[in-house]
Amino acid sequence: MKKILIVISVFVFAFSLFANDIATLDKLLDEGKYNEAFPVAEKLFDKSNPDAKILWKLGRIYYELADAAKNKKEIISTCEKGMGIMKPFINGNISGEAIDRAKVVYWYDVLYSRRGKAIGIKESLDIIPELFNLADKAISIYKEFGEPYHLKAMIDDAVPSFLGGDKFRMGINFNNALKYDPDNLTFIV
Repeated sequence: MKKILIVISVFVFAFSLFANDIATLDKLLDEGKYNEAFPVAEKLFDKSNPDAKILWKLGRIYYELADAAKNKKEIISTCEKGMGIMKPFINGNISGEAIDRAKVVYWYDVLYSRRGKAIGIKESLDIIPELFNLADKAISIYKEFGEPYHLKAMIDDAVPSFLGGDKFRMGINFNNALKYDPDNLTFIV
């Protein structure tokens, strides 16, 4: 009986430390302290037993760090590092709730899009169909997640119509983004 109590105590202690680390990570993200959040997220991420909630937060951190980067080379490098960590898990082989698994795909897509923006529209036109496919994949995992719709709308808005942008489709996607997730859109125009 004593051994069982010790095992349970160790488990409860370990779980409370993990919960505290997640709370710390969430607080740092809410405060926009991405450089401080990065090592916390890295510590929480276990590649051998990945948790979607931790992975998408790590993807978001990579995006924010890339967005704050000083030059094109640093932006591209940061996005590629984040994509490299996330890529093995965008096909659904990760544990977590549907919304978190969808966010893994979404943040991978956002990093891919940000990398493309840094490279330049002319050089990145070839990735546009893949960006749409990834957004659709996130939507297929969790239909009521508004941000992939918003990303699709933003792509259609940024790409001229003669290169494949579609203002009508943009409007439909903006409408879906607002319909499904009116209060939680990360990227507001």
